[in-house]
Amino acid sequence: MPPYFFHGQTPEARRRVLPGYPKDFVFKDYDEYKQYFVGDRIICLLCGKHYRALGNHLRVSHETDIEDYKEKYGILWTKSLLCNDSHKGQSDRAKKRIANGELIPQTIEGRRKQGAFARSHKKKKRNLLTHKLSSQKNIEQYNILQKRVSEMTKAKEEPKRKEHPSHIKSFIENYAKRGQSPWNKGKKMPSEQVKKLSEFRKAHHARVKEMLKNG
Repeated sequence: MPPYFFHGQTPEARRRVLPGYPKDFVFKDYDEYKQYFVGDRIICLLCGKHYRALGNHLRVSHETDIEDYKEKYGILWTKSLLCNDSHKGQSDRAKKRIANGELIPQTIEGRRKQGAFARSHKKKKRNLLTHKLSSQKNIEQYNILQKRVSEMTKAKEEPKRKEHPSHIKSFIENYAKRGQSPWNKGKKMPSEQVKKLSEFRKAHHARVKEMLKNG
């Protein structure tokens, strides 16, 4: 039977660091960050060895926490330290179990406990550079799918502008005939003009009410 740790049976062999490691950097390029998880192995940036998953290796060999490793290299808090192939396999198995009803509690009390655990789960602040890069990439992909890009957005949104109702149009036209704008707030006018405009508004609203009442 092969040893549990492929890179050595003794603690000294497992802690052996390859030349050029540990790496001292933070992921700043999102494509490079995504490439880190591609394939059937993921590299430990502390020792340079390849594993399918880093969780147990970090805990046993380097005596470090997964969250500390993510913070050191700028990995998303919600990202598991699995290679893409292993992640896909686990995801497919979990989906099958959910479809079979294995992961969903059958009783109300079980679901209540599951919800309480989810609410009490410790959440990390999104203060890493990769969080911002990930959000930007998601927004760009969404805009491309929705065809919401610069001039295309304006051209698409232009037909959605609603025209004013007929009584609002007449209100604006009457103001234009009198040489006044209906939206001249903030400009000081003579008291006589203010009084005339007030009387004109009251008369206009009375006519609109009468029109609506008569149908």
